[in-house]
Amino acid sequence: MARKDNKGRNLKTGESQCPDGHYMYRYKDEITGKRVTIYDMDLASLREQEKKINKDIDDQLITDTSVKKLTVNGLFERYMATKNIRVVDFKTSHVRTFFSGLSDEGLAHSTIKSMYALLNPAFNMAVEDGIIRKNPVTGTLGDYGAAAKEKEALTLEQQEKLLKFVENSKVYKPHLPMMQIMFGACLRISETIGLTW
Repeated sequence: MARKDNKGRNLKTGESQCPDGHYMYRYKDEITGKRVTIYDMDLASLREQEKKINKDIDDQLITDTSVKKLTVNGLFERYMATKNIRVVDFKTSHVRTFFSGLSDEGLAHSTIKSMYALLNPAFNMAVEDGIIRKNPVTGTLGDYGAAAKEKEALTLEQQEKLLKFVENSKVYKPHLPMMQIMFGACLRISETIGLTW
């Protein structure tokens, strides 16, 4: 029998109501393995949060609330964990340890690649300016981080259903020509937006 709240509404898996009336949702972050709990006074608001969490999980993002509270300064400090090492003393092993740590934290390969793309040119500049002989970052990217989730294209049947829905929608109908071009020319949204008419 389904559990209910004090208003008689069915509660989904992971949802519960506290004695003070607050709603709670518990789940396990698939990347970190940590149990996470979120609260809200309103069941509808809690379920909106659940939708966002499920979207993040589908996109293979860390949903742990401690990560969500990470500030830009905190991220930068983590990124600059090697900041106290002098450029001339910075070794390839430092970079590999840094990337390995990020990988262990569940960051995706594409995120680590972005950090590599920031570090590598900085050390190239140090080589060009005669500060160091060799760039310790070059060639260290490897296969650190989680692999990107394979994207699935819509089937022809799914495309037809989507176009039919858009065609019959008062809200989305103005976008029908753009979507027909996207599907017909196999364009991504960024490529479509870049088109000039």
